[in-house]
Amino acid sequence: MKVNFLTKGFKNWYGQTFLYPVIRYRRHLKNRGIDLKLFHHDSADLTDCDVLMLDNSWFRDQWLHHTDQVIEQLKAYKAKSVQLHYLDFMDSTGMPHARALPYVDRYWKSYLLKNRHQYLKPAYGHRVFTDYYHEKYQIEDLNPAYSEPISNESQLQKLGVAWSSALSNYAFRGLYQIELFKRLPITKILDFPPKFIKAKGERPHPLFCRIGSNYSRETVAYQRQQICKKLSARIPLSRVSRRDYFKELSQSRIAISPFGYGEVCYRDYEAFLSGAILIKPDMTHMETWPNLYLPNKTVLYHDWDLSDMESLIERTTQSYYEQRSIAECAQEKYKEHLIGDTAAELFCEHFRNMVMEHKKE
Repeated sequence: MKVNFLTKGFKNWYGQTFLYPVIRYRRHLKNRGIDLKLFHHDSADLTDCDVLMLDNSWFRDQWLHHTDQVIEQLKAYKAKSVQLHYLDFMDSTGMPHARALPYVDRYWKSYLLKNRHQYLKPAYGHRVFTDYYHEKYQIEDLNPAYSEPISNESQLQKLGVAWSSALSNYAFRGLYQIELFKRLPITKILDFPPKFIKAKGERPHPLFCRIGSNYSRETVAYQRQQICKKLSARIPLSRVSRRDYFKELSQSRIAISPFGYGEVCYRDYEAFLSGAILIKPDMTHMETWPNLYLPNKTVLYHDWDLSDMESLIERTTQSYYEQRSIAECAQEKYKEHLIGDTAAELFCEHFRNMVMEHKKE
């Protein structure tokens, strides 16, 4: 099977995180019968394939100002009799490009609402959690906006779960590894394993929450601002250098990771790598792959209104040694998909299921 992938490459955050496993395991995919080619520009050869995958960041700015042109381009690709797959690598469960659905065969998201019918109605701030804070606390964005709902319920069946941002290197040296690959694109550079800090060991800091709370959307900032108010008298919250950040996190027992522009944040993976117990707002509303978020097994959840956050922190602090298995389980789950003996097989099987799905229909 020939699969072509149109993407801007490692130029932006989305490319760096989501192309990481594609490039790393491209040889493994070929051994499984999938000939994958990356295109960084439109060309006549682009549609010479069985499946054409479109990275949503390729069209990101065009959707704002040249919507009709994007739709015409999607129609042109589809007219070439290829399976057209749209990959939405945004870091939230929101649906930014619903208008693409009628013109593609599949719409893959890294983070997808379990209740697909929620996409049939607009969400304030484009996200379910910003809509929640707007409705519950009347938080208003300076520039209010609603997500565009999916107009036809039958289009929901095109939605599926791609892979998440988890399959990159978020260790201290990971950033430098990616920068080196951008300058010297040798695949083996991406095979350098991230360092995992064992959960067991001396951890003098009971709690870690170095976060920023300044966002262009008030409904996005609200959760973080409230968490800062609750924890400001207890621990330092201000930003520190990258080196100090990782040092402090690796010496902390618990890591608090609020939502940012999306439900998933770098800090989640950094906490897994560092051996801290991850505490987050409830994410049981979403699907992702690999699913590293297993309630009370790899992560502890609190309510979005934060009413139980402080009591959860207290209980976890007091029973840390009994709860430490959560951090250990999270590490094992993450290792399995990131550096384990079957990591390549797991990703390739997931990718193969994505591109082969239409053959089952």
